[in-house]
Amino acid sequence: MNETASIPPKLKEIFHALVRGERLFLSDNGSQTETDQFWTLSRNLDNFNDYLNPLGFEVHAGDGYFYMSGEETTSATQDKMDRNLNLIQVYGLLSDALDGFEAGKVFKASDLESRFTQNGDLAERLTRLTQKPSTSYSISDQMESIIRKFEKIGFILNSSTYDRSFVVLSSINYLRSIILMLNFKD
Repeated sequence: MNETASIPPKLKEIFHALVRGERLFLSDNGSQTETDQFWTLSRNLDNFNDYLNPLGFEVHAGDGYFYMSGEETTSATQDKMDRNLNLIQVYGLLSDALDGFEAGKVFKASDLESRFTQNGDLAERLTRLTQKPSTSYSISDQMESIIRKFEKIGFILNSSTYDRSFVVLSSINYLRSIILMLNFKD
């Protein structure tokens, strides 16, 4: 039997997409390429992990998304926790600025900017999350910063360059699951 016959389809393509940081998640409601990769992965998850585990990687399934993890040092784990805290804060900000910020929600950048411009509390929170000491950026620049961050990670997708519409991807459920785990009673 030929060993390459059992290699999961699109293994290399999906591995490179997740490992090289093209995006950190594959969502079931992403771009056509991402959606195709999501369904390929969902049909072959065990085979993917059989190949990836010896390399120190594992693909995890969530509610409408997949992500890959690898072996980490303690300092890398701390860095990841810090990044996730920031992402949770940005998610909270976007949830407060946009009603129903969940998978499938479509919003325009101009509507988001209006919310920040009209609400001083939201604008202040945006500034705290995006600015470094001794820098000053406009609300528009700050908003673009968080949109780019969420788009690069794979939490939102630019669905229309014409009117700068974005769709919230199923991978947002990753952050929601972390928040649910943190919501415990003392």
